Amino acid sequence: HDIEMCDLSKNGQVGGCLTNDAKDQITSSFPNVTQVDPAIYNNIIVWRDITNSNWDIYRCDLTKNGQVGGCLTNNPKTRVTNSTSAQINPDIYENTIIWVDNNFNGKVAIFMCDLTKNGQPGGCLVGDSKTQVTSTGQQDIPDVYGNVIVWSSWPDYQYNHNSPNNIFMCNILLNGNKGGCLANDEKIQLSYTTNSNWKTAKIYGNNIIWTDERNGNVDLYMTQI
Repeated sequence: HDIEMCDLSKNGQVGGCLTNDAKDQITSSFPNVTQVDPAIYNNIIVWRDITNSNWDIYRCDLTKNGQVGGCLTNNPKTRVTNSTSAQINPDIYENTIIWVDNNFNGKVAIFMCDLTKNGQPGGCLVGDSKTQVTSTGQQDIPDVYGNVIVWSSWPDYQYNHNSPNNIFMCNILLNGNKGGCLANDEKIQLSYTTNSNWKTAKIYGNNIIWTDERNGNVDLYMTQI
């Protein structure tokens, strides 16, 4: 699998988004190498990549096309994470990149980094120490908008996608306090059901939506913050 992109302003020519337009290829897979789960904000694209025999988060910058860090096929991409466990499900908003560490001290935890902190703790360069968001339960499928992160949470003893889970959130502006996004901050619970699984949350503006099976079929629920 490779990642490709198109530009609606180029429709009808190379790089456009019409069916017959040749698309722009971002990544070039070697045998047994896969790049999947892309997300984009402004000029930055993030995805998970198994180039180094383990799932890591990578990124590229459309403003750097043709040079290191750009998004053209032959441009060397920027590696964000370097871990022995799998880093999956990335998302990005403005300067914040979030993802899931699939086995951090035996837990499925959410991490984040800040592009404005590159080269220091909390930055998004591969050598920067990243910021742990969650430390209890098993967390997956995060989404970010503005300063707010939302995700699905399972109890430690009950983690699989067919068991009950609930939606939680945190706000980066509250870091160090209740509702903040640091590992030891108490998070905010948004849904309260014990018989519903596969809740998948998304956020835009002040609206948070999620899927919910509490009534025996998949419905959509929402709340405002």
